[in-house]
Amino acid sequence: MNLKTANFPLQVAIATLLYNVLHILAWELPIAVRLSWDVNIIGDIIVIAASTLGMILIAFGKKAGLILAVIPASWAIFFQWFIVYFILGYKEPNGVWWYPLFPIFQGINIVFFCILAYRNLDRQSLPEQKTGNGLRSPSYYLYAASAFL
Repeated sequence: MNLKTANFPLQVAIATLLYNVLHILAWELPIAVRLSWDVNIIGDIIVIAASTLGMILIAFGKKAGLILAVIPASWAIFFQWFIVYFILGYKEPNGVWWYPLFPIFQGINIVFFCILAYRNLDRQSLPEQKTGNGLRSPSYYLYAASAFL
C-alpha cells in the first residue's frame, strides 16, 4: 500500500506525526540545543526516529507503525513537560505559561487519529459496505482545527 492508495485515516495519522516532527525540528530542538537541555535533545531525537519509522510503516499499512506512534504521543502528552519543566525546572524561554499545552494537544491528536486508523485497518478485511459519500465521521476535522493552536 502506498500513500496514493492509502485510506484517509492512515493519511491523517501520518500527517499528525509529520506535523509533530516538523514542530520539533523547527522549534523544540533548536531551543533545546541553544539552551543545552540534554534531556529534551535526547527525547526529541528519539521522537523523531520513532515518528519517522512509524510514518514509513503506516504508509505500508502496518499496524506496528500505529503502535510505534505511542512513543511520540507519550513524550508530547506526559514526559516532555513533566521531565523538562517540572522535574528539571527549566523555564519556558518565551515565558508563556501555556506553551506545554501545544505539544499535549499534538500528542492527543496523534493518539486519536492512530486509534481511528488502527480500527480502520481492522475494517479493511471486512466486506465493504455502502455508507454514502463523504467522510464517515466529522472527527477528522479535529486535527485541522487544532493546527491553529
